[in-house]
Amino acid sequence: AYTNFATKFQYLNPAETVLNSLPEEVENNQIAYLSNNLGTIYDEFAEYKKAVEYLEKALHIRQNQKDENEIATTQSNLAIVYKNLREYNKAADLLEKALSSDLQNFEESHPRVATRQSNLASVYRNLGEYEKATDLFEKALKSYSQNLGESHPN
Repeated sequence: AYTNFATKFQYLNPAETVLNSLPEEVENNQIAYLSNNLGTIYDEFAEYKKAVEYLEKALHIRQNQKDENEIATTQSNLAIVYKNLREYNKAADLLEKALSSDLQNFEESHPRVATRQSNLASVYRNLGEYEKATDLFEKALKSYSQNLGESHPN
């Protein structure tokens, strides 16, 4: 979709300029939100170093604000970048924390929990931890089936 680098930077540079012009001590939801979004966009463009930079900034702000749901979301996004970098242990650590948080805030059958389980299972598979991966894939599949139905395309 966004294969044209000129187009990519047309949208990213103004957002980065605004974000980077703010004093470092300014930490609020909007900055965390923008940093998180920039991080996920850079991940999509395989610019992992910048993705990690922005996602770590967002995670730091969200941890200071103690918003567990947003912390888990950012941990999960950062874990996906680490998975793409083949840093599977870092990815697993972040996804385990995100899943633990989600299990405290949502029912085990919640789609958000199923997504975390599926993502963590994928990382475990990459680590060669096939029993853990299979267990989590089965839990995620059960939740997806309950929530979406057997005939859902996903």
